[in-house]
Amino acid sequence: MKWPIERRVQLGLAIAAVVLCSLGMITYALIVGFVRTSDQVIHTHLVIESIEGARTGLDDAETSVRGYLLTRDPSFLRPYELVRGRIPGVIDRLRMYTLDNPSQQQRMVQIKQLVDRELELMQEAVNAAKSPTTPAAEQAKLLNEDQQVMATLRNTFRLMRLQENQLLATRDAAWRRNLTEAIAGGAILALLSLVLLFSTYYVFRQDLSERRRAEAALHASEERLRSMISSVKDYAFFMVDPEGRVASWNEGAAIIKGYQANEIIGQPFSVFFAEDDRKAGVPESLLKKAAEKGSAENEGWRVRKDGSRFWTNAIASAMRDEQGVLVGFAEVARDLTERKLAEEKIRQGQSRLAAILDGSPSAIFVKDPEGRYTLVNRRLEECFQVKREQILGRTDKDLFPLETTRHLAEHDAQAFRAKKALEFEEVIRQKSGARSYLSARVPLINEKQEVYALCGICTDITERKEKEQEIQRLNRALQDRVVDHSVELMKAADDLKIEKGLREGAEARERELLGRLLEMMQVNRVPAWVYDVETLGLLEFNDAALSLHGSSREDLSKLRVTDLFTIVPKVDDGNSGGDALNGPIASRQRVKDGRTIPLGLLARPVEWKGCNAALVVAVSASESYPSPPIQSASLPSQPAS
Repeated sequence: MKWPIERRVQLGLAIAAVVLCSLGMITYALIVGFVRTSDQVIHTHLVIESIEGARTGLDDAETSVRGYLLTRDPSFLRPYELVRGRIPGVIDRLRMYTLDNPSQQQRMVQIKQLVDRELELMQEAVNAAKSPTTPAAEQAKLLNEDQQVMATLRNTFRLMRLQENQLLATRDAAWRRNLTEAIAGGAILALLSLVLLFSTYYVFRQDLSERRRAEAALHASEERLRSMISSVKDYAFFMVDPEGRVASWNEGAAIIKGYQANEIIGQPFSVFFAEDDRKAGVPESLLKKAAEKGSAENEGWRVRKDGSRFWTNAIASAMRDEQGVLVGFAEVARDLTERKLAEEKIRQGQSRLAAILDGSPSAIFVKDPEGRYTLVNRRLEECFQVKREQILGRTDKDLFPLETTRHLAEHDAQAFRAKKALEFEEVIRQKSGARSYLSARVPLINEKQEVYALCGICTDITERKEKEQEIQRLNRALQDRVVDHSVELMKAADDLKIEKGLREGAEARERELLGRLLEMMQVNRVPAWVYDVETLGLLEFNDAALSLHGSSREDLSKLRVTDLFTIVPKVDDGNSGGDALNGPIASRQRVKDGRTIPLGLLARPVEWKGCNAALVVAVSASESYPSPPIQSASLPSQPAS
C-alpha cells in the first residue's frame, strides 16, 4: 500500500527528528566532555604556571638577598621586596588550583611552611647584614639554613611539577580524544542532516506531481511564499494595503510586471488587470475573497507596464495583526505564459489528432494491457453501431460473440509478444452481417521498452474481397480462352527465339570489336582519341594522348574535340564499310601549358557503345613528338549493322 505524501513526510520527519535529537545529544555530550577536558588542561597549565611563578619568585628573592649581602647595595633588595609582597598571593592561588588534588594539597602545606620560613630567614639575613654587631658566624648560619630551605622548596616544586606534567599529558590526551570525537560527531550530524535533507527533497520532488489543489489555504500560502523566497526572480511578491494600493515591491515583480518600485508603490492594485477584468470587478473580488477566506487564487491574463499581456497564477493572502484586524494583503504571482502557450499547443494538437482520427476511413482504437478500450474514433462507432460511451472501459467479451473474441484476443497477444506492428485479416459479425477487415495491431512502447497500450487500425475490405473473387472468376474464364490459343502463341514464341538469337549474335560481335579497339588504343604508342560526332565530347583516349596533352585524365575527359584541335578531321557517313582511314589533315593540338603542337590527323567513323563516334589517330608531329609507324592493319573494321 502506497502511503500518501503527508504520511510519508510526517514519518520521515519523525525519524529524522529522533535520529537528529539522539545524535545531537551524543554530540552535545561529546562537546561537554571536550569543554571539560579543555578546562582541565587549562587548569593544569595554570597550576604549572603558578608553580613556576612561585619557584621563580623565590629564586629571584634569594638572588636579591644574596646580592645585598655581598654588596650592601640597597637597590638589590627591590626584587626581594616585590616578591615578599607577591609570593603569599601566588601560594594561595596555587593552593586553590590544587584543591582537586589531595597529594598536591599535602605538598602545599609543606610549601606554605617552607615559604614562610624562607621569607623569615631572608628577612633575618637582611636585618643581620644591616646590623654591624651581628657576628659573621650568625650570618653564615642563616645563609646555610636558607640554602637548605630553598633546596627543599625546589625539590617540592619539582615533584609538584612532575605530577602536574603527568596529569597534563593524561588530560591533553583526553582533550585530543574528546576533540576528535566532537569533530566526528559534528561531521556525522552534518552528514546525516544533509542526507535527511536530500531524502526529504527527493520525496517532495517525486511527489510534486501528486500535489493536490485541495490543500488548506494557509499551507498553500506558506508553500508559495517559500518558493518565492527561494527564487525571487521567478515570482512576483508584493504587498497591498487594505485600500488596494501597492505597498511593497520586489525584484521578481519588477521583472515580471515591468514596473520599478518607485513607479508602482502607491498605485492601485487594479493596474495589473486588463480593462475588461477591471470593469467586471475582478481585482476587488479577488481581495474580498482573500479577506473572507484567508486567501484567494486567480489565474488569467495580466498587463505589463508596456501594455503586453502575460498569463499568470496569483495567490492573494490576507494579513491580520494579533487582534485579527486586516492590515493588508500579500500576493505571490508567477509568469506562466510559456506554459499557457504550450498547453494551448497541446490542446490544438489533441484537437487536430481527434479530427484526424474521426476523419479516418478506418476504424481506430486503443486498448490497455487488460484489453479495455481507452480510445475509439467515429468510424468504429459507425461500423459497430455502438456509441463511444458504450465502448470505452469495456473489453471484446462485452461487445462480440465468443468465437470472435477468441480470435481478437489471440491477435492482440501476438502483437504484445512481438512488440512490433502485425497485420491480420479478420471477419467480424455485425448487425448488418459478416464483414472482412484488414487489421493492424501496433504496440505502444514506453522508454522502458514496455508495452503500455495497443493501437488497432481496422480497414473494411469486404467490397475489395468481393471484387477479388469476381476477378478470380474472370481470370479462370480468361485462362480457358488462353488454352484455345496456346498453339498460335507457341509458334510465335519460336519465331521470337530465332530473331532474338540473331540479334544477340550481332551484339556479341559489336562488343568484341569494341574490346579490340580499346586494347589496340592502349597498346599502340600512337596518340588516339574517340569523340561523339553529335556532341563533339571526348569518349575515350589512350595513355599516349594523355601524355601528349600533359593534364590529368579527369581534366582531359571534360574537354570537347574542338577544345583540343584547331581543325577537327571530318569523317564520312560510315556506310562505305572500308577499313582505310580518311586522308590525313594538318591540324594543331592545344596542350595544358598553352602551346599548340602541329599534328597530322586521320579519322574514321566507329560505333561506340550505341552512339555515332569518330576515331582520330595522330600520324605525324613536330620536334616535340616523333612520328611513329602507323599500324593501320590492326584497326578493327566497322561492324555491319
